[in-house]
Amino acid sequence: MESAGAGVGGDNFSAVNVNVYMNAEDGDSSSFSVSNDNTFSDFTMRRIRYDGNGHYVAVEEVNWFVDSDVLKRSCRTIAGTADAEDCAGGTAAAARKRAVEVASGVTTFKVIPAMPGVSAGAQAQLFPPCTGGSCTEEFRLEARTGEENFMGLTMTPAADNKSVVLSNFVTNYKMDANDENKNGRLVNQVYVTENVNAVGSWKNKCYKFTFEPKQEYELSFTLTDAGAVDEKMHLFVPGRDYMSVGFRLAENGSQLVDLEDFMFFPPADEDATGKRSMRFNVPRRVQNVCIAFSFASYSPLAAKGNLNISEVKLKKVESANYKFEGSAAMTVADKQNVKAVQLVLGLKRNGEEGRDSLVVRIPSNGPRD
Repeated sequence: MESAGAGVGGDNFSAVNVNVYMNAEDGDSSSFSVSNDNTFSDFTMRRIRYDGNGHYVAVEEVNWFVDSDVLKRSCRTIAGTADAEDCAGGTAAAARKRAVEVASGVTTFKVIPAMPGVSAGAQAQLFPPCTGGSCTEEFRLEARTGEENFMGLTMTPAADNKSVVLSNFVTNYKMDANDENKNGRLVNQVYVTENVNAVGSWKNKCYKFTFEPKQEYELSFTLTDAGAVDEKMHLFVPGRDYMSVGFRLAENGSQLVDLEDFMFFPPADEDATGKRSMRFNVPRRVQNVCIAFSFASYSPLAAKGNLNISEVKLKKVESANYKFEGSAAMTVADKQNVKAVQLVLGLKRNGEEGRDSLVVRIPSNGPRD
């Protein structure tokens, strides 16, 4: 995205600058190109440059190539305000003539794009569960009660079990004393379950996951209110009231040591809708964990509000697991789904040659994940 700039709307964001794509008119919505011969690659990537305030300044095109045995880098500005010293304007040929030397004695310079995580398979849905290639949208919520500090609330599921309205939240505010509860935080906590009839407590009913180390996952849901102009949830006080979503061990409800909860705010008015998405990974394998929403109210009125939770999903982001298979054929349309490249660099000094490889993540390449 490009910022509109201080003179045209401050920190508001406008549409993506199409110049950052290699050739959007012909369907190439990626931001890189690479050509290879037997030894060397010619690699070009486009990027947006911002100023110190985060405002859009220019679109730049950076090119890495090998001239004889010297790796060089050039830069040219193709839109916006050029940096005369580091990234002047002009043609690609002119930019190559003023390229700077990066390394000499280069014997190998290969850039290999990862296999694209195409849109249809970039994410594998873990919840709601999928059967035979068909993924459902239904879910249920189960309150954690009967334990110290964990209180009940009202849950009203939709007829199709695709959303749940939460109301009658517990409050830590004492109306008679005009003060907060000082004797232990009272919490509402609800766990995500499969859309099936089950018996037992939240420990039995909550849907359990196993997370693999360093695998990227995405948790998302949509949050709306009851649609009333005087909706009390609009009086939620950030920094005082509390809402979060995270993961708990099914055995005892304890929080994962390696993964903090994700805090979020409710809608600010009756027209506000929005999908909340958060990505994470864990450093070690963890089993039997459940999704839990937690709520603690300390201001006078927010606890009297309503929240509608829908579209709860947990996905495995497969495009974060990179596979490099040489110069495998790739369609122009698939380039926008490439999220990493592998760099292989070989140098020769005094008759001795060394080689190393590096994976460079480019998660912002293309218009979608």
